[in-house]
Amino acid sequence: MDGYHRNDRFGVVVEVKYMAPEMEAQIIVNKAKIGKADAVKLVTFANYVREAYAGSKMSSTISPRTLIFAAQLGL
Repeated sequence: MDGYHRNDRFGVVVEVKYMAPEMEAQIIVNKAKIGKADAVKLVTFANYVREAYAGSKMSSTISPRTLIFAAQLGL
C-alpha cells in the first residue's frame, strides 16, 4: 500500500504516502487523548480500508484527520 491518489482541481494526480502506523497511532493518542491500544486498533482498521481503496474495492479512504475525529467522537 503506497498511499492514495488525489485529483485536485487542476487535473493533476498526486500520490500521498501514509505515515508509519506507529507514528499515526501516536498522533491520535496525542490529539484525541485516547489509549495507545485503541489508537492502534483505529490505525489497523484504517489500513484495511486503505488497502481496499488501493485495490479499487472501495471508493473512499480514511485520512489521519478522520481517525482523530473518530477517536474524539468515541470519547
